[in-house]
Amino acid sequence: MKKIGLWLALICVSQSVFAQTLGVRMGINYATQLIKVDGVTINPNYRIGGLAAITLNLEESEKVSAQLELSYSQMGFGVTKIGSEKIPEGDFKYMKIGCLAKYHLPHSINIHAGGELGFQFEYPKDLRYLYNPDFGAFVGAEYYPVKLAGIGVRYYFGFADVNTGSESSNAPVVKQFNRAFQFYLAFRFPGKQLKEMGY
Repeated sequence: MKKIGLWLALICVSQSVFAQTLGVRMGINYATQLIKVDGVTINPNYRIGGLAAITLNLEESEKVSAQLELSYSQMGFGVTKIGSEKIPEGDFKYMKIGCLAKYHLPHSINIHAGGELGFQFEYPKDLRYLYNPDFGAFVGAEYYPVKLAGIGVRYYFGFADVNTGSESSNAPVVKQFNRAFQFYLAFRFPGKQLKEMGY
C-alpha cells in the first residue's frame, strides 16, 4: 500500500507539471527526538541528516498558493549521555508526502505551514521498535533572491509516537516524537505559472 501511494503521488505530479510550477528542495535536517520513558522526558542531542524533495506549487490566488511534496527525510537524534549510560544515535530514513499553504508577501518571500505523513523505508537494525508512521506539522519561510532559486527554513514538529512498544510486559513505556529544523536550497523550473505571477 505504501508503494502504491507513492506511485500515485508521482503520477499526479507528472500530470500537473505543465500547468503548475515544479521544483526541488535539497538540504539538511538538524534533527532530534522528544523521548518519554515511563513519563520522564529525555532530550537527546541533535544530529544532521539529509533532505531532498520534489515539489508542485498549485496557484490559487495572487497571495496564496498550495504546494504538494514528495520527500526523503533523514530524522533521528545524536549520541546522548545520560549519567553513566550512553544512548547510540538514531538514524531514521523516511519517505514523506506533504501538503502546505503558502502566503506570498512580495513575490520573492513566502511564509508557509502544513503537514506531512512519513513511512520508514529502512528499519534500524538495533532499534526494531521504531517503525510507526510519522505524522507532524511544520512552519517555515522561503526567500527567492533570483527567479528560479531560493533558500528556506522550517521547523518540523512530530505528533505521532514512532515507537511501537516492546513485546515484553516488563519493559518501560517509551514514546518517541520526531523534531527537526530544516535548512535547504529550493529550485523551481520555469513555466506558465511563474509568468502569470509576474516573473
